[in-house]
Amino acid sequence: MFDRPVRLGVALLITLAALPALGATPEQIQDAVKKAQDFLYSKQGNDGTWEQAPRPALNGGTNPQINYRQRQWGGITAICAYALLASGESPQSPKLKPAIDFLQKANLQSTYSLAVSAQVWLFVPETPQIRETVYRTSRMLDLGMSRAGETSGLYTYYTGTKEGNAAPMWTNSTASYGPQKGGAQFPWDLSNSQYGILGMWALAEAGAEVPADYWKRAQEAWEKLQEGDGGWRYDHAPRHHVNPAMTAAGIATLFITQDFTLPDKWSICTGSAPNPSIERGLAWMDGHIDKIVNTPDYYTLYGIERIGVASGHKYFGTTDWFQKGADFILSHQGKDGSWKSGAGDNPTNNNRAEYKLNDGTRFSLLSDTSFAILFLSRGGAPVMMNKLQYESPKPEKGVVGAWNERPRDAANLARWSGRQIEHDLNWQVVNLKVPAEELHDAPILYISGSQPLDFPADDLEKLRAYVEQGGIILGNADCGKEAFAKSFVELGKKLFPKYSFRQLPQQHVIFNREQYPGSSWRTRPIVQGLSNGVRELMLLLPDADAGRAWQTRSEQTKEPLYQVAADIFLYSVDKKHLQDKGDTYIVTRDAEAKATRKIKVARLMVGDNPDPEPGGWRRLAAVLHNKSHIDLTTFPAKPGDGLLAATKIAHLTGTGAFTFNDAARLEIRSFIQSGGTLIVDAAGGSSEFAASAENELHQVFPDQGKQLDNPLPTSAAVYKTPGFSADAIAYRSFARDILLRNARQPRVRGITFGKRIQVFYSREDLSAGLVGQAVDGIYGYEPQPATGLMTAMLLYATGK
Repeated sequence: MFDRPVRLGVALLITLAALPALGATPEQIQDAVKKAQDFLYSKQGNDGTWEQAPRPALNGGTNPQINYRQRQWGGITAICAYALLASGESPQSPKLKPAIDFLQKANLQSTYSLAVSAQVWLFVPETPQIRETVYRTSRMLDLGMSRAGETSGLYTYYTGTKEGNAAPMWTNSTASYGPQKGGAQFPWDLSNSQYGILGMWALAEAGAEVPADYWKRAQEAWEKLQEGDGGWRYDHAPRHHVNPAMTAAGIATLFITQDFTLPDKWSICTGSAPNPSIERGLAWMDGHIDKIVNTPDYYTLYGIERIGVASGHKYFGTTDWFQKGADFILSHQGKDGSWKSGAGDNPTNNNRAEYKLNDGTRFSLLSDTSFAILFLSRGGAPVMMNKLQYESPKPEKGVVGAWNERPRDAANLARWSGRQIEHDLNWQVVNLKVPAEELHDAPILYISGSQPLDFPADDLEKLRAYVEQGGIILGNADCGKEAFAKSFVELGKKLFPKYSFRQLPQQHVIFNREQYPGSSWRTRPIVQGLSNGVRELMLLLPDADAGRAWQTRSEQTKEPLYQVAADIFLYSVDKKHLQDKGDTYIVTRDAEAKATRKIKVARLMVGDNPDPEPGGWRRLAAVLHNKSHIDLTTFPAKPGDGLLAATKIAHLTGTGAFTFNDAARLEIRSFIQSGGTLIVDAAGGSSEFAASAENELHQVFPDQGKQLDNPLPTSAAVYKTPGFSADAIAYRSFARDILLRNARQPRVRGITFGKRIQVFYSREDLSAGLVGQAVDGIYGYEPQPATGLMTAMLLYATGK
């Protein structure tokens, strides 16, 4: 459904310089994943699987003669198929479909193979056969969990029979045991136990009915086994110590179980409910993360990805876990596209590094390559929203952490939305201790709470900068608290005093152009918005308590609250422009780049809203400085005040009707006659502004105004600027629906005096395009072509 973002530099005069690359780029990650996919396919057997051991005989009892690989039969195909599906391969792919068919029909017995195959069914279209497979797998995993004694809630290696209703078929002990017996003889370990939980979680997402006590038993077991320092170990054998893999497993497991076991208190707002075991585990991870992400143990790195995504943490300690992990993984990829662990004493390696396939390929190459693919693909998935962690200035008595009343609201919403668009989506927790630029992993900054907001001046500046750089702030009043809603509106007044909140009308693009039309909702959620006339800057859900619906996973009974949030997200990315983590349109000035020339532009202050997108020109200035060594400066000028003599270029934009007075018309005419260049665009594609602009241009230039009737030809000199291609123009989806859908040429109009174009006029938006964010509802150019067009006009005007 979604296109990858248009890569920077295509069809532009310059290559847009984004934030300095600190390591692996999204393009490099995509290339690495593609090489790894090719490696996995190169090792696929003729039957479409990755199995090498023979299918084990099912004799209904313990069979010590079955070797290790037979006992894990199906697992290697499951992990390879899961990695390929998670990294974008289609379940209908002729190469992959035989493996999926095999997993569906195989009588898998081991905890690992059952649990990993469960992940596959989340990517496969639902059919009666798939539903049957989901049921059978959930039944097997349920039977495999110990239900009694000290081992209650834990797993060992094997479970069930082909009927799926008896004790485990195999053991690695001569003692007889079963899930109902438990006890000291049950040879549990936390590696199998975490996979059992992961598998059952995936099956629950796929529609399986999981017994009510399942999650509670698992949570109690893992909390009991946590060590005093906050970590976990493989089992209680003296030779095993706390290690990163099992600590990651413990944290991830508790994040899963708490979704099902948190107390049902969501109808009231009394502050966040932190989980002490999770907090202690995360603290352990904060202290060890730098070493972990620089160790070639891809099983553990996959665990880090799971807890990073589940917790929403962008950082452990001060380490960006995904960026550092991706840097390490890419630097250790083999020439054939594979990865191989060297994790030393990690006890979980025993199922991956012991055996060789018939062609000499080690099991570790297949599983480790799959784990690396999963880290890069899932950890680098687009971030739907960042949830803001903030302090309440005057919290009500007993209310602590009001920002996180519903700790799983954004997580559950992102998971649901990702399923709908068939694309993994992540979420993150952020704070305002970082520069505004670092908040742009997501197009939405989510602020929830039940207490009044009151940000200090420095935080207000960062929030304003985030929005002016293209972001949207979404507010949700937990418990429908009026105090929060009022303070959110006041926040809007502080940030953008020129604009006011209003209730979004029924014809708004959010309700009519996105995936879920508002007309289908029995009860339309109230959404209030603050707009600059081009796009929504802030949105508020004032009274529906959407966070509660997301927290309690009420997809069926409160579906419109999920759908309206998904529509807001789709609006924020113009339906399709998902950005992989690390892929950014943000541009910052490179302090080491030295300017060799200058351009000065007068921004004409005409009408009620002459500068709706101030962030766009700041971004363009950084682009020109970094790549063309040009220092671009702008200054406000009211035509008629005599300020245009200080420059050779002027820019006029806005979102509403306006008129020039006689003095303004006279100065603009004189400005052009003295060799100046005027650039005019309708911000957002405003028809009111466009009508006024055309009327005024005809009045100022009565003899030349007719030249504006048609766009400039693609042979126009402005389009011959080196590096610019008029054949690669792209329009936003809103504009394509009005223009011909295959429009690929610029529609800028011009007035020529002598041999030079000195007036450029665009009915289609350029100003919002300079900001860089792809937002729906704008009649104009995509951000990259808009930046390229403005750059071409500026350089043409200076004769360069």
